[in-house]
Amino acid sequence: MRRLRRIAPRRLGPDEEATLVEHLSELRHRLVIGLAALVPAFLLAFAFHATLIDWLKRPLPADKELVTLGVTEPFTTAVKVSLLAAIAIALPILLWQIWAFLAPAMDRATQRAISVFVVVATLLFAAGVVFSYFVVLPAAINFLTNFDDSLYTIQIRASYYLSFTSMVMLASGLAFEMPIFILALVRIGVLTSAKLRRNRRIGIVLMVTFAVLLPTVDPVSLLFETIPLLILFESSIWLAVLMERRWESRPLYSWYDTDEDGGTDGDGPADGEPSAGGGGPSGEVEQTYDESLYDEELYDDHSFEEELAVAGDADALAADEDGAETTRT
Repeated sequence: MRRLRRIAPRRLGPDEEATLVEHLSELRHRLVIGLAALVPAFLLAFAFHATLIDWLKRPLPADKELVTLGVTEPFTTAVKVSLLAAIAIALPILLWQIWAFLAPAMDRATQRAISVFVVVATLLFAAGVVFSYFVVLPAAINFLTNFDDSLYTIQIRASYYLSFTSMVMLASGLAFEMPIFILALVRIGVLTSAKLRRNRRIGIVLMVTFAVLLPTVDPVSLLFETIPLLILFESSIWLAVLMERRWESRPLYSWYDTDEDGGTDGDGPADGEPSAGGGGPSGEVEQTYDESLYDEELYDDHSFEEELAVAGDADALAADEDGAETTRT
């Protein structure tokens, strides 16, 4: 247990400070944890790589088979598929280590907001992968492998096919993250729901362009990818409308973070006290200043020219006294 505590890094709090050496030590420990999660996941995936490859071959038409054109290609293909599967298996741990390293730089309110976004983004990514596997890939592969089949003897190389299917599923998963990206821009004030509604046509063109840039090149899969992107874009607009109303009552950059009990977490003023330059408990804005910074001599009614005149008279008087003293001598 003690050895485990030494390996597992301690997560810093929002107000804690650490030296550069401590940050580098924490980063090293988290990289070790990530590799420790990735290695057994790779070994497990490699042990079942035949099942994984068979799973990826299911979108192929029944009359098509995969071929290899090199001596090492069967082995390298198995390693590639196993590595991708290992990353997918260990992804929650990897993301958690990245988040735990970056989270202390943010306040608690931002941490809670990002945690919700991460959960929703994970579900959307999984939905994109499932949609691609069951809807996009069968239609795209059937169209592409049967196009001009009377002119060619079509043989599908295993490494190319598996790379193609992996990239399509990855791209579809990332495409389904679009609502999170739009809501994040709305949250930080770059976009607004009104601006999104005014520029809806431009957004539709961008969604079609994004669908064209995805790995699939055939019109059938392009249609299947464009429709959900347009639906997600329209959903993002209405989500932005709803979330803006909620976020207006709680700005992103507040002076203090409220905890679950309605008090403060120590980062701002106590309950019942007005914040500096902000509103008090009643919501009225109070303007405060430090009276110790107010100097009556600096803010006197006489002007700057009068001060120069006074200073000049003092210098002239000092010069006359020096001259008189010299004459006496």
